[in-house]
Amino acid sequence: MKTTQTILFDGVFNFCTASVMFIIRRDRNAVFRFTAIQSESGRKLLNAVNVAPESIQSIVLVSDGAVYIRSDAALKIAEKMDFPWNLLFAFKILPRGFRDWLYSIVSKHRYRLIGARSECLIPSEDIKSRFLP
Repeated sequence: MKTTQTILFDGVFNFCTASVMFIIRRDRNAVFRFTAIQSESGRKLLNAVNVAPESIQSIVLVSDGAVYIRSDAALKIAEKMDFPWNLLFAFKILPRGFRDWLYSIVSKHRYRLIGARSECLIPSEDIKSRFLP
């Protein structure tokens, strides 16, 4: 049975958009589906798992009803990616507080580091099926 793996990302943040494209290129089995946190489907999905969409400022993975945020999401995503990226899951042994602290440093400076977009990512035809409407 195939599990549902949906990644919610900040659609106006270039780093998240770049991350989505990075994941797509390294997910040959098309395990993940995607939606922007700001989209209607993203908001509905977060509400369905009892997470307030406006409280999210990081990448989120919803996997069969379980919610992973910040470094937990990044590592769980890495675990499902193609080799050698799946080896990054080994960083799960580090304490969550430390991992989330590192994640927050990147997150805090994300707009300054990479910039923002005025609109969400529009997927090309070849990957459109991997995005929720």
